[in-house]
Amino acid sequence: MVSTRSNRFPANQKVSLLVFCLLGFLQGCGSRLSRFPPDAALPSADVCDGSPTFTSGQAAQLILGQTSTTVSDGDPTSATASSLYNPGKPVFLENQVWISDQVNNRILGFDHPILESGVSANLVLGQSAFVTKSPQGPAIGFNQPAQVQAYGGKLYVLDSYRHRLLEYSGLPTALGEAPSRVVVGQTYNISSEPPEEPTVCGSDKLYEPTAFLIVEGKLLIVDSVSHRILIWNQIPTLPETPADIALGQAGVDACFDDGSGGNTPPTAQNTLNLPIDLASDGQRLVVADSGNHRVLIWNEFPTENQQNADFVLGQPIFTSGSVQALSGSSLRNPSSVELFDGKLYVADKDNQRVLIWNTFPSSNYISADVVIGQPDFVTATSSPTASTTPNPIAVRVCGNRLYVSQEGRVSIFEGN
Repeated sequence: MVSTRSNRFPANQKVSLLVFCLLGFLQGCGSRLSRFPPDAALPSADVCDGSPTFTSGQAAQLILGQTSTTVSDGDPTSATASSLYNPGKPVFLENQVWISDQVNNRILGFDHPILESGVSANLVLGQSAFVTKSPQGPAIGFNQPAQVQAYGGKLYVLDSYRHRLLEYSGLPTALGEAPSRVVVGQTYNISSEPPEEPTVCGSDKLYEPTAFLIVEGKLLIVDSVSHRILIWNQIPTLPETPADIALGQAGVDACFDDGSGGNTPPTAQNTLNLPIDLASDGQRLVVADSGNHRVLIWNEFPTENQQNADFVLGQPIFTSGSVQALSGSSLRNPSSVELFDGKLYVADKDNQRVLIWNTFPSSNYISADVVIGQPDFVTATSSPTASTTPNPIAVRVCGNRLYVSQEGRVSIFEGN
């Protein structure tokens, strides 16, 4: 088995436009709202409408999880209402920010907007109190939750080490509130403890999934150990619903075999090696293919198993999977991707930085325009400061802000 423990991998409701505009909080009231039916929930990118620009080497203005910009490590021995240990991508609602706190086995809810460093959460899911961190029972708790997303007035949590996606019937309002059902990955009985060694490459099963996305009614899950992205054309109503499409594999129940009992795939235009994150605007799809040190781009949303990608970043050709020399074009274990306002953001984890393409890439191995976390494209400093992003786990943009999750903190950068 390939280990995906937290040090290796590190994871909306419709709002009132009138109220949101009156708040005047960093978000514009752009025309993208019209892309969705009036009764559809808006993904976080639309709730966070904006058009920020960032500058290479700029400093963060705020820090979550720490009170000092010179500290980045999580604390493995304790948990508080303001601490974080391997946080995932923030998710934004009108008055709330949700963040998966993976190693502390919980989801934290903060007031939105965040106005100062080191603020405390006001809600916690997966735990009954802010000071506990061990995995709770499967009916109410999580084991290493990788990501959280709000959609259709409901909250969804990817419970990575229990190999399942959970759904809350509404947006939680109480400490320790329990999810209502298992969406996919395990049996319907939410109280059942899933097996530690679940099925690899099952058509309706997951093995330590690392990320998911609901976009325009479709559900996508990064099933990393099985080297694939599973796509359901509709959010399943029963937990054992097989996926419709598998990217990286020949079918939804297929696996590679290298002849020695392993399932590591060859590096190609239609394969994945330990994919870890994905992003989509409903048309384009971007995948962080961590094991191949690259990002794959589909210009049109995939409709077939093992569909070829259109472009590759981090590598000069599709059959290359080795680490390239440090530059504005190279990637080393990319851990997160984000599409926002026509720009592409990539957390380049082992190069200790976030790369930004101000124009969406249209060719292979193109250089980024901006680097966050480093002063230039050929430096890889790992010491924590306001201007660095040691081992970035996840990246998210909302309004005028860039949020970069690291081991024990989230750095918040203000755009121009």
